[in-house]
Formats: sequence, C-alpha cells, structure tokens
Amino acid sequence: MLNYTIIQLNDDNIEDLMLLENKCFAESLYEEKDSFLHAAAIYPKGSLLLYVDGKVVGSLFFHPYIEGVVQDINSTNLVLTGKENCMYLHSFSIHPDFRGKGLTHILFDLFNKVSLQEGYSLQALAAVNYSEKFWMRYGFKPVKQFCYGTALSTYMTRETNDAD
Repeated sequence: MLNYTIIQLNDDNIEDLMLLENKCFAESLYEEKDSFLHAAAIYPKGSLLLYVDGKVVGSLFFHPYIEGVVQDINSTNLVLTGKENCMYLHSFSIHPDFRGKGLTHILFDLFNKVSLQEGYSLQALAAVNYSEKFWMRYGFKPVKQFCYGTALSTYMTRETNDAD
C-alpha cells in the first residue's frame, strides 16, 4: 500500500489540482479554478486532494445537494440551503499512473463515511467519460442521460451503505 496524505483544497494547492484535472479529463470537462475554490469555501470537508510522496494523484469533491439536479460543471453559485436530500459526488479523479493501486477505494470510502455521518441515505453523481460501468461497481444505478458540457453523461444514484 502506498503512503498517502489527504489535504483540503486551498489557494496554495489549487495549481496541483489543475495539473491533475488536465491528466484525467477531456478538455470539454475541464473545470475552472474558481469553481473548485468556491466548492471548497462552501463545503470544505468535501474538497480534498490525495497526495502520494508529495505529488497530487487524486481528488474528491462532494457536497450535499438536491436529488435529480445536476450541478453545472463550472458553477460558482452553489449555496447550501438546508433542503439538500442527497450527497452529490461532483468530481472524482485518480492520476492515470496511479490507477489500480487501491486509491479509488480510499477516496470513495471517505465520501461514503461523510455521507453517513451527515445523515444522507442517497448519493448521486454525473458519470462522464463513459464511466457508468465503473460507478456501477460501486452500486450506482443509471437514472437519466443528459449533456454535461458537450458530452453525453449519465445521472446516477445509489443508497448510502455502511458496509462499504
């Protein structure tokens, strides 16, 4: 197992995140710095970077949200109202050179743990880059297809599970 550290996103490590995003996503899905920093300001515990040997190799962004609503990829108007009824996984990435090393489980387990702690029985995400089969392995089920940016994507949900 690799030695890792998980750190909240901040102004000092935003450039690390941007380099990771460029390695993990198609250009049409690149997210702007301000969007990530806004998410970190609104829900800091859901704005995380995973480091191995001082290099960012993964990221996890999630926050409470409304079931069935997909957050715009570059939203800077997220506001938590107290009416949220699910935990929304907004962005998840593992550097291509570090895939298959168990890091996905570390980040996903953290997402699941916080979902349970916060009392959310439902989790949701927008599967991009043809990742539906990947997310189905974690128990997510397709709900509807839509265009996210210019890419066809799938809105998926799952029951939060304390067995994960």
